[in-house]
Amino acid sequence: ELGLLRFVADKTGRFSMRCSATCANFHPYMYAWLRVKPNTRFYVSVVLAFLLGGFFLYYFSKEKNRDLILGLMPIKWRFELTRYPIIRSILKNRWPRYLAIIFSTFFFTVILVSCYVGGVSAGNFNFGIMFVWIVWFVFLIMIWVPFFSRIFCCVCPLPFFGLWLQRCSLIKVKKKTYGLNKKFPKALSNLWMVNFLFMGVTFFNGFLTTLPIASFIMFAIIILAATIITFVFEKRTFCRYVCPVGGFQGLYSNAATIEIRSKDTEVCNRIKPGKDFSFDNGIAACRLACPAGVDSSSYIALIAKGEYERALEIIRETMPFPGVCGRICTAPCEVECIRTQVDQPISIRALKRFVSDFIGYNNQKSDNKFVPVHSEKIAVIGSGPAGLTCAYYLVRNGYAVTVYESLPVIGGMLKVGIPDYKLPKDVLDKEIEFIRNTGVEFVTNTTVGKDISFDDLRKKYQAIFIAVGASESRRLKIEGENLQGVYNAIDILRRANLGEKLQIGKKIVVIGGGDTAIDVARVSLRKGADEVTIVYRRSRNEMPAIPKEVSAAEEEGVEIQFLTSPLQVVGSNSKANSLLCIKMRLAEPDELGRPKPVPIKGSEHLITADTIIVATGQYSDINFLPPELSISGAGTTIVDPETMVTNIPGVFSGGDVVRGPNVFVQAVVQGRKASVSIEKYLRGEKLEPVSLYPTTRQVDDLPLHSISHKDRIEPAFIPLEDRKRNFREIESVFNEKMALEESQRCLGCGSCGNCYLGNEDGYGCPWLELPFRMRRNTYCGMCLECFKTCPHDNMAVNIRPPVVDVLIDDKRSMDEAWKSFIMLGCAVVFYVFMMGPWGFLKDWQRAKTFSGLPKYIATSGISTLVILPAIYGIFVFISRWINKIKRISYKKLFLNYSYSLVPLGLFTWIAFCFGFLLPSGSYVIAVISDPFAWGWDLFGTAEFPWTPFLTYWMPYLQTISLLFGLVFSIDIGLKISRQMFINKKQAVINFLPIAGFIVLWVITMLWLFLW
Repeated sequence: ELGLLRFVADKTGRFSMRCSATCANFHPYMYAWLRVKPNTRFYVSVVLAFLLGGFFLYYFSKEKNRDLILGLMPIKWRFELTRYPIIRSILKNRWPRYLAIIFSTFFFTVILVSCYVGGVSAGNFNFGIMFVWIVWFVFLIMIWVPFFSRIFCCVCPLPFFGLWLQRCSLIKVKKKTYGLNKKFPKALSNLWMVNFLFMGVTFFNGFLTTLPIASFIMFAIIILAATIITFVFEKRTFCRYVCPVGGFQGLYSNAATIEIRSKDTEVCNRIKPGKDFSFDNGIAACRLACPAGVDSSSYIALIAKGEYERALEIIRETMPFPGVCGRICTAPCEVECIRTQVDQPISIRALKRFVSDFIGYNNQKSDNKFVPVHSEKIAVIGSGPAGLTCAYYLVRNGYAVTVYESLPVIGGMLKVGIPDYKLPKDVLDKEIEFIRNTGVEFVTNTTVGKDISFDDLRKKYQAIFIAVGASESRRLKIEGENLQGVYNAIDILRRANLGEKLQIGKKIVVIGGGDTAIDVARVSLRKGADEVTIVYRRSRNEMPAIPKEVSAAEEEGVEIQFLTSPLQVVGSNSKANSLLCIKMRLAEPDELGRPKPVPIKGSEHLITADTIIVATGQYSDINFLPPELSISGAGTTIVDPETMVTNIPGVFSGGDVVRGPNVFVQAVVQGRKASVSIEKYLRGEKLEPVSLYPTTRQVDDLPLHSISHKDRIEPAFIPLEDRKRNFREIESVFNEKMALEESQRCLGCGSCGNCYLGNEDGYGCPWLELPFRMRRNTYCGMCLECFKTCPHDNMAVNIRPPVVDVLIDDKRSMDEAWKSFIMLGCAVVFYVFMMGPWGFLKDWQRAKTFSGLPKYIATSGISTLVILPAIYGIFVFISRWINKIKRISYKKLFLNYSYSLVPLGLFTWIAFCFGFLLPSGSYVIAVISDPFAWGWDLFGTAEFPWTPFLTYWMPYLQTISLLFGLVFSIDIGLKISRQMFINKKQAVINFLPIAGFIVLWVITMLWLFLW
């Protein structure tokens, strides 16, 4: 008996404690098989440690306690290391990395040579095996990964030399590729291959410890694959998809306490892929001009590269209607386009329409439904652009949304207020179908206030968004307005869009000067009118309609009489036959700043007409709203313009019902703002102003003198005579060649790209990721090239809380989550089938001659890939069954809760490593001292006096490690559950079965370790 441990031999005779404690169960010269048995004092210590850990877990779950403790720490949880000049100067230089790479290159060489030509060293370990067990499994896990993330990838010589030759080259040929530049197969861009390779290397290195050639072959295959990938596939390091070390680190680097992040992502804006130059690190003028903040320069750059799907994804991040926006948007981005200082603006709107038509509807996804993960439900009143936008982004964030529409069709004024020649119905229908497929529920033919009351909605839903369109026409309030032949424009457009029969005359007068007046005038021509006249009381400069639309109407034959105001509708036999008007002149500006029209006496005149259409304004029907909701004098809802919240908690409003009739994109903006505010409201957070686009400075100081002139490519129009008598879309879409040529004209304003592409001082990100957009350590190789090449000092190296990346839920994937099962399964396999007392590999000679290999492989693989995930799956099923959750799929629960096992897997492996690192100290020194096994004989050397001391503490360290895994996993699991369930009680109850699995795992591993 030695302290808290006692050593029990199952054979009589002389034995070496050090040798037996390390590999007694399969050592060829063992004298006895040894077991380390803790005594009663140890078990009492374990119980007390777990109780203490549970107390700390509960204590730190309280926000105030966490802040109290962390506030006393000299270094805060999110602390920028690079603020100190000495650290900055070290990290800015490349010589530390060069030295590390030189060392690692030498180390790799020794590994390969020792595996191939070296004998079997002390304790049947050669240098290659020792590298795998001690350097890889121990130091990478216990030192590098938990603290320094993927820094091993940073000093790996394989990607470094490959990129040096390929991207920047030894002869300084900038961005030249020496490989074939092939596309890396999409099917292999995941971690499944890495997962299987990790299992293979782990199992086989543990099994074939007396066969150095096996280690050599495995290392050689990895190196060869990395080399081929580097020189064949593009200008990027793809070795992470074949390297077991990189694959392992990719997941567990999320637990690291160090990270490289941008200080302000909006300073960088978006990198423009494909641009090999940089102007200034501002925000592109086109994006600042867009009310919705659509990142035009990014999707145009992707169009130039032919990456149309990614371009469409970028558009949909801020605009759910790319096809609609590509047709009816007023395109303020083109007005501000910097290219106008050279020649003509980029055809931004036409390019948006191209990518939408080319990709968006040819490849409609049927499986893009978002399953609600939150218990709260939201009602949206109105299916126009504001309502659909709000519903779309809320559903994407995991909420159940129901849209109520009074009409039999979805789309609001987009559907019934815009003619087909501008916006074909099939285009709108496909975009609505895309939104419907995400999970939005629609209820048509239902008028709120008539078929269902507003109070009923408030009882049924936790939040309401009022997005009623301006579907009612304002009256002229002049004599004769009620005669037959007088119509309102909204009614004419609605009936035309719904396919109803229209009875209009041949001579038509339209009163008004907005887009609705222009639209109804052009529709009248297409419905058979011979003459169409628009009367507007101000001049052309004050006309609110889009100038291009006004010009198009005049080209088609619409006459516009400016400075003309109606006085009376004249008729006979109750039917209108003319409109009495008076000429106007412009006087001093009114309260809105527009010149005030003043009648000119004696200028009255008649305009003959058999149909008069009034298009002088619209308003929203809000009679269904409760009296306590604040309404303005103009009949619009009063809201906070930054959050879209009304004076009633939980009730939000946006679109025409707030601003009155306005352009389509403004409704989209308010719908997005409302979606953000509603989510904050449901989470109990404070409502703050919502910013949809960057507010930093605009790009300036562009070297425009170096830009060559190139004519703008305009969309073609169908011939004038063909378009006047039908509703065919008058503007054609770009073909692919036109789109590529026009997108190449883009200057890439605001792009920097040094961290992405590199510059004369550095190589850029070796994985061609976007460093300033990284949110997780998974994709960061810690090479610091982004930090070195950033010209605006926007990248920082931070100390941060552990395991925080696991809580970021937008990049979770099953292949990555499965790594946790593999890590846990490998640990069990080693203990049960190799080190456990019942292990069938105790006979070293059987292992050496491959006897029992099929049994070992089958049992190990099935245990790791099938049995363990199946047991976990049962606990997930119990979790779903207990709570009767139908809105959250079993797959989603399985995936999300799998990430709570990441800390458990990490600390299980740390505990596992203690099991052979501490007693193996003698072997480590012996093998490193003699990597080629030329002279060392471990059994002829003296004992190292600290080996028994380390072995003495081994069970304690293993227990502490498992305790850390338990605490972190339960804490992370509760937070992940809170992400899926807003209700705290439901989140805790739903996580209880998973917590049971974690506790059961820890107890099982403790039992194995104590054996």
